[in-house]
Amino acid sequence: QDRTITIVEGPIDSLFVENAIAMAGSDANLNKYLTNSIVALDNEPRNREIVSKMAKYLDNGFKVVIWPENIRQKDINDMVLTGINPNSVIQNNVYSGLTGKIKLNQWKKV
Repeated sequence: QDRTITIVEGPIDSLFVENAIAMAGSDANLNKYLTNSIVALDNEPRNREIVSKMAKYLDNGFKVVIWPENIRQKDINDMVLTGINPNSVIQNNVYSGLTGKIKLNQWKKV
């Protein structure tokens, strides 16, 4: 089956997202997942490393979640603890290509 896989950073985060896998950090070779995945790194617009990795994933053709301004929680686990459904937030905030780069530039705070 070719369901979309959501790739998150932490194992705990992966428990709250449909069809998710964890990379246990933010450094993994994900090329085999390129065509049917969404990369959802933590919501840390001030973290240079996260912003850089998101830019790299966009450059490599991945779809990336760029968290909306109203989401203040750092990661999916924190979102769930405050009553937010991460699945709908992820589905509504997936970007790729040039649109993704523009959105990333608006989101980042570094």
